Amino acid sequence: GFSTVHFAYNSPEDARIYTLDLPADYDLMASPQAKLKKYSYDDLQVVELSKGNINKRLYRGHPCGKKITELFGDSLNFDFSPYYGKMDFIFIDGDHTYEGVKKDFELIQPLCHQHTIIGFHDIHAVKAPGVDEYWGELVNNQIIMPIADIHAVDANISLGIGVAKLKMRL
Repeated sequence: GFSTVHFAYNSPEDARIYTLDLPADYDLMASPQAKLKKYSYDDLQVVELSKGNINKRLYRGHPCGKKITELFGDSLNFDFSPYYGKMDFIFIDGDHTYEGVKKDFELIQPLCHQHTIIGFHDIHAVKAPGVDEYWGELVNNQIIMPIADIHAVDANISLGIGVAKLKMRL
C-alpha cells in the first residue's frame, strides 16, 4: 500500500492507479508457487502484514484514494485482458525471487503500449538477489532501456529502484 499511496499522491488529478494484491484469505503456502520455490527474504512477512491490514490502507478516506482501484488476485492467474495496452506506468513489486520477477515481467507485457514506463522494486537488494539478477539480464540483453537505476543504501541495507522502457517484447 505504501507505493500505491505515493503514486496516487504524486500523480495528476485524473490519474488512475490500479493495485493488484493478494486477497486477505489467500493461503500463500498452499499456492502452486510454494511447491516450486522458496519465497524471498521478506515476501512471506510482507504478504501476511498486507493481508492483516487490507482494510486499513492509508489511502482509504484520503482525497488521493479516489484515484485508486484495488484489484485482488494472484498475478499468476489474474485476468489482465481488460487492461491490455492501457497501462502508462507499471511498478513490479511482488515476488522477489528471480523466477517471480521474471514471470511478473512476462505477464505485464500485454499491458504495455509503446510509451509505457516500467518500474522495478528492490533491484539492488542484497536479500532479494533475484530482482537484481533479472534487472541486469534485461538491461544486458537490451530488452529494456533503463531510464533510472537508483541504488540506495540505508542502515547497511542495499535497495534500489529501476525505471525503464520496454525495447522489445519477450
